[in-house]
Amino acid sequence: MTVLKYGKKMPISGKCDSLVILIHGYGADGGDLLGLADSLGPHMPNTVFVAPDAPHKCQMNPSGFEWFPIPWIDGSSEVDSRLIMEQSIDTVNIFVDEIMKIEGIKEQNTILLGFSQGTMLS
Repeated sequence: MTVLKYGKKMPISGKCDSLVILIHGYGADGGDLLGLADSLGPHMPNTVFVAPDAPHKCQMNPSGFEWFPIPWIDGSSEVDSRLIMEQSIDTVNIFVDEIMKIEGIKEQNTILLGFSQGTMLS
């Protein structure tokens, strides 16, 4: 099982009754999207924001991460890309379940918000 590193911003109200999980794009990291909590937090004061890093270092941007390789960008094979994408989907599903359990938030109070490649997984 792959364990994802993640950043977290607690609710500004101090009370937590909802969860937003931010899934970053290709070549980025969770920190790229976690800043959205500063803008969204005042409108969602009881919300905890969580942003994981993808499990794979990005081949095209070694300081960032990727959920899966993109063949026409990095030269990976279509077969490998599909396999790694499917593994990342499973990893994100497990991560979402774990974070909901940790935070005590139900599915109906959880939002997945993705950007670019992260949207594909969301």
